[in-house]
Amino acid sequence: MFSNHDRPHLTPLKGLITGLATVNTRLGGCLPFGAAAIQPLDVDLVARAAIKATLDPEIHGIIDVNTLSELGV
Repeated sequence: MFSNHDRPHLTPLKGLITGLATVNTRLGGCLPFGAAAIQPLDVDLVARAAIKATLDPEIHGIIDVNTLSELGV
């Protein structure tokens, strides 16, 4: 997760990780980057997704990064 508001000096790192995640996705997820191969999410997006998931009776258990992204919009 990242926050452009609280730590703007980390924006270049976010860009680097986003680039790695994009390359890894286009190659089918075969690169051994581990967590660095997942696009970083803004803390506000994660907070919105957590609230929506808590209030939705259809959502149970662990939520993956893609679902977090969809819920947080």
